[in-house]
Amino acid sequence: MPIVWTHTYPGTERKHDFVAHDDGELVGRIYRMGGGPQDGRWLWFANGIQASPGTVGCALNGEAPTKQEAADAVKAAWARWSEVRATDAKKPGAP
Repeated sequence: MPIVWTHTYPGTERKHDFVAHDDGELVGRIYRMGGGPQDGRWLWFANGIQASPGTVGCALNGEAPTKQEAADAVKAAWARWSEVRATDAKKPGAP
């Protein structure tokens, strides 16, 4: 199932804040910074991944110059995490 993006806080003034789900499972969040040295940059978090970056093999958060690049970073982390979970599920003794 594809990742679905929605506003994190629908109906509020936070129009540049989005959360992603995959079949109901939390994937991550992106939002645009407003002010300071990061003004206009997008922060991203793959906060649906319950593992350390070392376990997953990639960054689980960061910043990007555009909304699309931030969304792509979340998608890439989620894809990598999906591969790790699939591999771990095939190991002997896996639950």
